[in-house]
Amino acid sequence: MSYLYLRSPNEDRVFRVPIDPVVSGDQRKGLTVSVAYDDIRADNRLISQTGQWHYAVRPYLSQPFGPRYSKEQAVSAFKQRHYPQGIPITAAEYEKFSSDYEAAALGR
Repeated sequence: MSYLYLRSPNEDRVFRVPIDPVVSGDQRKGLTVSVAYDDIRADNRLISQTGQWHYAVRPYLSQPFGPRYSKEQAVSAFKQRHYPQGIPITAAEYEKFSSDYEAAALGR
């Protein structure tokens, strides 16, 4: 799977997003476009009672599109509405920032 790596210009946050979201359904009944991506942020914290992160680290987004949308139109609209915005970075930069941000979130 190929990924798009992004860094938020306004906060200590990086994203790893699949270049192509998942498309299910058929053209006659409508399509559903979905994606799960990594969202690593320095201001995240573990909730002591549950052991879960305060902010989701692997958001899952999904949106149905009616039969009037082609696959290409549905994917394009989904990406415009739901893909995170940021400055493109390399995979190596993503790994460095994500480990730094995760360490900061864990207080190390």
